[in-house]
Amino acid sequence: FRDPGAYEHASPVRLVPFEGRVVAATRSGLAVIARGADGKWRVTGGAKPAAPLAGAAVSTDGKRLFTVIPDPRTGQGAVRLLTAAMTLEGDEFKPKWMTSPGGEVNPSEETWSTGPPLLDGGRLYAPVAFVAGPYEPALECLDAVTGERLWLTPLAEASQQAFSASTRLSSSPPAMAGGLVLVAPSLGFVAALDPATGDPEWLHVYNSSRGVVDGWADSPPRSIGSLALFAPLDAEDALRLDLNTGHPAPPVGPAAFPPLRYTLADGPRVVLVGSDGALSGEGGPRGLVKVLNPFGARDVLFELPDPPVARPAAWGGILTVPTSRGLVTLDLESGELKVLLEWKPEDAGDLVRIPGWLVVVRNGELRFWEAKD
Repeated sequence: FRDPGAYEHASPVRLVPFEGRVVAATRSGLAVIARGADGKWRVTGGAKPAAPLAGAAVSTDGKRLFTVIPDPRTGQGAVRLLTAAMTLEGDEFKPKWMTSPGGEVNPSEETWSTGPPLLDGGRLYAPVAFVAGPYEPALECLDAVTGERLWLTPLAEASQQAFSASTRLSSSPPAMAGGLVLVAPSLGFVAALDPATGDPEWLHVYNSSRGVVDGWADSPPRSIGSLALFAPLDAEDALRLDLNTGHPAPPVGPAAFPPLRYTLADGPRVVLVGSDGALSGEGGPRGLVKVLNPFGARDVLFELPDPPVARPAAWGGILTVPTSRGLVTLDLESGELKVLLEWKPEDAGDLVRIPGWLVVVRNGELRFWEAKD
């Protein structure tokens, strides 16, 4: 399955099981993938070229697929992205509803989806931005069945950076933790809101490394115990905050390491994966894995023989990391390392785990490996 340019910024394809098939979300739309009688997986429908990043994430309640699509009312130039609910009729996607601009807040201004929505408790929490004039991020809450807007909360004063039709999605998917909705717009702050009303509970400001980000933030906020962990694209390092107050948590465990690029959740664990930042040559670079410990005095740090070259996956206490030389597994309890398979650097790709399968994604090609746990 070819999706040219889909992996700038190392953004993984999202896969969800739906009605006995698999739906893949890519920058050029949604694709239906089915396993034939011969046991092979094939693209059977969908994935028509669309606006940049439309459909770049997907979630489902079992009856509907929730994603981001281009506004059909706009032309080929400034294409606004909207949150939408889709169904499958045969192998074709049909919209059930899509968001519309305006609302009780700033009714004369239109909004643009800036990240994939979170589905929780029959509601969708969607990061958006006002596009008339300066870029102003917001979060809206929608009824998942009807698409009705339940509330819309601006998250910051308008910045000096004007919104552009070419601006990419930059908000991480929101996350639910401790009765709060956590959101990271990649604009110099992260926030927590009341999911029922949209009222802000706290906002934490950090030193943004750049302005509006042209990228795809694929690491949602995580929570572990009383801590909230954020990895916005414009931050120099991951943010570790008190979940209840938004105040920075005291540092624990080994420090003074470069930013760890990927955040993963495996049951109660939160895992950070990245590189030690060393230059190529003897002694480096190597991979680093930090397992956060909310209860003890220190986090646990493991070293990998090679750094990750694409997004890892974690499940059942095992971290699987794509490197330039192959797939490496790390037991998150014992630290035992194993080489799962060897490959050439051009074979490496993002990992996605679905029941019974490990999927390697590279340049729009999906390679299915049967998982034997």
